[in-house]
Amino acid sequence: MRKLLFVLFLLWGCFSGYSQVGIGIKDPSPSAMLDIYSARGNRGVLMPKVELLDKQSYAPILGDGNDPHNIGLIVYNMTKNISEELTQGYYYWTGSTWTRLADVDTIMDLIGKPTANEGGVYYGKINGGAKEVLYFKKKEANGTVVDVEIDLVGALLDDFANLSEENIFNLRKVFGYDITERVVFTGKRIQGKYHYSVYGRTAIEDGNAEVQGMRLNPSSLQLLEEGNVFKIYLLNQNQQVIDMGITDIEVTTGGMLKFSLGSSSVYYTLPAGQYGVIVEFLSTRELF
Repeated sequence: MRKLLFVLFLLWGCFSGYSQVGIGIKDPSPSAMLDIYSARGNRGVLMPKVELLDKQSYAPILGDGNDPHNIGLIVYNMTKNISEELTQGYYYWTGSTWTRLADVDTIMDLIGKPTANEGGVYYGKINGGAKEVLYFKKKEANGTVVDVEIDLVGALLDDFANLSEENIFNLRKVFGYDITERVVFTGKRIQGKYHYSVYGRTAIEDGNAEVQGMRLNPSSLQLLEEGNVFKIYLLNQNQQVIDMGITDIEVTTGGMLKFSLGSSSVYYTLPAGQYGVIVEFLSTRELF
């Protein structure tokens, strides 16, 4: 008995020293608690199969459904019950209900499912159009049934008009752009050309109006093949724009953006140091 306890203690000590577990792999990903690898690429992972009673009942799963620790629990449901809206497939527990992990086929089945009103929502070509759209069937006063396209954009605009300031800010944060060392499309166009921005650094020598230059990344150079430098902003250590003219802009064959401080006839200098640079490009090239 003592030998058994000693062996179990050693095994516990070995496994507790690792933060990741690998099955079929010696070096599991540091981003995963569990990394399962199929050497021949011909095996998968089977999740537990259960028969859920309804979407609001945690049973037959053991434990407390109100325990926040159980949120995100995944099972494969085997129950088919239309009245309870249960179908075979993967479900996860939200803390109060089981939610189906839907695939494209499931979504399309729901779209084409008849409703109690005019027959449901459909997807396809209508009224001789070449484009597939979402539509519903509407019965006119004379009994004629017509296909009516669903205006999703209009519905979204109506919803946006009633958004709170917090939700508007969150939307702008998601769909806005962050100017970094990676080139980003600002969403604007000028005379048909796409407007891009990128951030970089340059050094300035004391008493020298010509900066040492900013190294452009490959994406920036691709934009310049079908475009030009639109504007340059120089930033101080506090990320504030320095109100000073930029002139003598050129890109060397080595991919270095060079420019001077001032105008075509008058030059200025700044204290020596490192400065931030925001470069805006206009280009006909679409960069994804």
